[in-house]
Amino acid sequence: MKEKEIIRAEEYDIKKIRNIIWIIGGIITFLWFFIYVIPGIQSLTSYGYSVGSFVGFHLCVPFLPFFVVGLVFYLGASKIELIVTDKRVYGVAIFDRRVDLPLDMISAVSTSIFKGIAISTPSGLIKFIMIKNRDEIHKVISELLVKRQDNNLKNNISIADSSISEADEIAKYKKLLDSKAITQEEYDKKKKELLK
Repeated sequence: MKEKEIIRAEEYDIKKIRNIIWIIGGIITFLWFFIYVIPGIQSLTSYGYSVGSFVGFHLCVPFLPFFVVGLVFYLGASKIELIVTDKRVYGVAIFDRRVDLPLDMISAVSTSIFKGIAISTPSGLIKFIMIKNRDEIHKVISELLVKRQDNNLKNNISIADSSISEADEIAKYKKLLDSKAITQEEYDKKKKELLK
């Protein structure tokens, strides 16, 4: 039977978020320059020291962490893809990690930071971030897991019921044998049929 796609992740514009992080870093660097660097330049020039390296260093210090965070965030989240079908969850997780998980391999699902989904498997936690429809995807995967659990429970109960009913049938035929209503051959034949 062909699998049916249930839901697909809608992604945020990661470039836009990266640029916002860099703009915030630029604004903080600009403020840092006027609050700390300009007064420092005035004191350096009065002592006759070189200003160029002082200014360059102090412009990089506040901006560099924002640049790195923006770049890492972009590289980690720019290729996120998540598709949920009635049989599996697959796509590309953070840092370009390709994933193909049959529903039987998923033990739990939860939401995480950065509008993310975290899927628990026997081999570890797999995260997808920056998903606009995160809550809908979480709901769909949760419902699929509950449905799978219900089916497994029903199958286990039916197996237990069938073994109990087979045992009951054998006990009935044993009573018939003991009361000499049937022969040993008839009892053995019926027991063999029930235990197949």
